[in-house]
Amino acid sequence: MSSAGVAASAAASSPQSQPQLQQQRAPARRSQLALWRDISRLLKEFWLAQPLASSALLLLMLVGNARTGLYVIAMRGLVDSLTSAAGVGEGHRPIYWLMLYVLAAAIEEVYWVVQPTLQAYLGDHGSYRIQATVLRRAAAVPLVRFDEPVFFDQLQRANAGMGQRLVGLYTNIADFLRGFVMLASVAVSLYVVHPLLLPLLVAGSLPTVWFQARISSALYELQRSHTTRDRVRGYLQWLLTAKDAASELRLFGLSDYLLGRWHDLRAERRRDVLATEGKRSLYTTAGSAIAAATYAGGLVLIAVLIFRGQLSIGDYVAVTTGALWFQGMVGSAIVGVRSLAEEALFLGDLFEYMRVTESPAPAQSSIGRPGMVSTSETPAAHMPPAEAASVDMSTTKPASFGLQVDAEAISFRYPGNAEAVVHDVTLQIRAGERVAIVGENGAGKTTLVKLLIGLYQPETGVVRVNGEPLVGKHAATVQRRVAAVFQDYASYALTARENIGFGDLRRINDDAALARAAEQAGIREMIESWPDRYDTYLGRQFGNTDLSGGQWQKVALARAFVRDADLVVLDEPTAAMDPLAELALFERFIDLVGHRTAIMISHRLGAARLADRVIVLRGGTVVEVGGHDELIARKGEYARLFEAQAQWYR
Repeated sequence: MSSAGVAASAAASSPQSQPQLQQQRAPARRSQLALWRDISRLLKEFWLAQPLASSALLLLMLVGNARTGLYVIAMRGLVDSLTSAAGVGEGHRPIYWLMLYVLAAAIEEVYWVVQPTLQAYLGDHGSYRIQATVLRRAAAVPLVRFDEPVFFDQLQRANAGMGQRLVGLYTNIADFLRGFVMLASVAVSLYVVHPLLLPLLVAGSLPTVWFQARISSALYELQRSHTTRDRVRGYLQWLLTAKDAASELRLFGLSDYLLGRWHDLRAERRRDVLATEGKRSLYTTAGSAIAAATYAGGLVLIAVLIFRGQLSIGDYVAVTTGALWFQGMVGSAIVGVRSLAEEALFLGDLFEYMRVTESPAPAQSSIGRPGMVSTSETPAAHMPPAEAASVDMSTTKPASFGLQVDAEAISFRYPGNAEAVVHDVTLQIRAGERVAIVGENGAGKTTLVKLLIGLYQPETGVVRVNGEPLVGKHAATVQRRVAAVFQDYASYALTARENIGFGDLRRINDDAALARAAEQAGIREMIESWPDRYDTYLGRQFGNTDLSGGQWQKVALARAFVRDADLVVLDEPTAAMDPLAELALFERFIDLVGHRTAIMISHRLGAARLADRVIVLRGGTVVEVGGHDELIARKGEYARLFEAQAQWYR
C-alpha cells in the first residue's frame, strides 16, 4: 500500500475526523406510516417478480392458516355433542364435528407441504429482481456520485447483505401474515364463545406492540448512526491484516495506533448497543406485565361464567385451548412485529437509494427472472454467438480514426468542495492529434480528462466531441470509442482473459486479439508461460499468481490496447516503471496510436516530447499550450517544471 493510502487511513481515523463521524449521530426518525409503506413497496416488487405464484401463496395462506379457528370450533362442537343428551341421540353430530376437525388437519398437512416451496421460490425471484435493480443502477449512476459520502453510504446500506436480508425479510413478512391469519381465526372462535373475551385479550396486547415499535426504531437509529464508523472500523481491520499495508505499518510503527482506533470505535459501538438493549429489556418487561394482567382477567371471566353455568363443557375446552393459543400467538406476533420492524426499517435505505438513482428509462420486463438479462443491457460477450457477431458497429467506428474534442469554458467541482478543480478551461484537441497534459500534482489533470471523455459532466460550459455536446446517448456512443488507463486503474481478481478482455467484451474469447494486446503491453510471454495461460486467475484471492505493481499496470495497458478505440488516454499509468521503461512504453504507445487521437498524462515530462502539443495546467486552469520546443523557448511554467525534473538526471 502507498504512503498516501496509509496517510488517508490515518486521517480517517484521527481525532480531527471525529466531527465528520459525529454528523451521522442524529438520523431522522422515520414514521410508522413510512415503514409500512416501504413494506408495501417490497411486497409489490415481489408480486411483480411472479404475480401468479404470489396469488397462489396468498390464497394458500388465507385458507391454510384459517384452520386454527376450525380446530377450536371443531373441538367445542365435538365435546358438546359427545357429552350432551341431544348429542347422544343424534349420532351424526359427533361425526360432523369430527369431519371438520379432520378437514382442518388435512388443510394443515397440505399447507406445510406446499407453502415452504412456494415461499422459497418467490423469495428467490423477488430478491433477484431487487438485487438486479440495485446493481444495474449502481453501474449506471454518474461517476461523480461516488465522490459523495452521503450517496456512497446509501449505496453501502442498500447493498449490505442484500440477498440474504431480502429473503429473510420476505420470510418474516410471510410469517407475520401467517400468524395474523391464525390469530384472526382464533379470535373469531373466541368471539363466538363470548364477545367480551376478545376485547379483553386484545387490550392487553396493544401496549406491548407499542413498546416493541419504539425499541425497533431505537435499534434502527443505532445501526444507521454507526454506518460510517463501521466502515472506518472495517477498513482499520483490513489495514491490520492486509499484505499491502504490512510493510509500512511495521516501518512506521502504526499498528498500535490503528489498533487503538479500532478499539475506540468498537467500544463506542458496544456502549451504544448496551444502552439500547437495556431500553429493550425495560420495554419488554413492561409489555409482558400488562399482557399477563389482562390474561389473568380473562381467566377470571371464564371462571365466573362457568360458575354461573353460562359455559358448557365444550365452551370451556374451546376457551381454555383458544385462549392459550391466542396468548402464544400474540407473543409470537409481538416478536414477529419487532423482528419485522427492525428488518423493514432498512427498507428506507433501499428505497431511498432507489429514489435517488431512479432513471426515466422504463423497467425491463426480464428483471426478476433468474438467468435472464435485458437485451438492451447485455454486453456482446454475453450474447449468443450469432447476436454478438451481428452487433452494429456503425455507431462505434467513424469513417476515419480519431475524435475531435472541444472544451468550451468548462468548470467542475467535486461534491462538497467549495473550490473548483477545473476552472474555465477552453481547449481543442484535433482528430488524430497526440496531446500531453502536464502540471504539478493537484493541478486537475485527471479530472480534466474525465470531463473530456464524459465520465464527469462540467458544472458550467460544455464539452463537444465531433461537434456534438458530450451528453446523453452521444456520451455513451463516444465512450464506446474511448480506451483509457487511469492512474487508479482496476486490478480484477479474475482471469487474465477477463482482465484484458474487459477492454472489449466482444473479443474476450478471441485469443489472438488478447495475445496482440498482451504483446503490445509487454506481458504476452509472461501470460503464455503459465499453465492455464489466459484462463489463469490473477492475484491471490482466487489463484496463486501474484503480480507486481508494474505487471498490473501492463495488464491495464493491455486492456486498453485490446479495444480498437479512436481516442486513447494514458493517465500516469507508468508510476511503477523506471524512466527508461516508461519512455519505451510511451514510444510503443505512440506507434500503436497511429491516426487515433491520444491524450497522455505523465508526471515525467520527458514523455511530452512525443506529443504534437502540450497542455499545461496550474490550479485547474490552462496556462500554456504549444509544442515542447516552443514551450521551452517561452521559459514559462512548462520550462520551469521541465528544468526542475531535468536536474535529477544531471
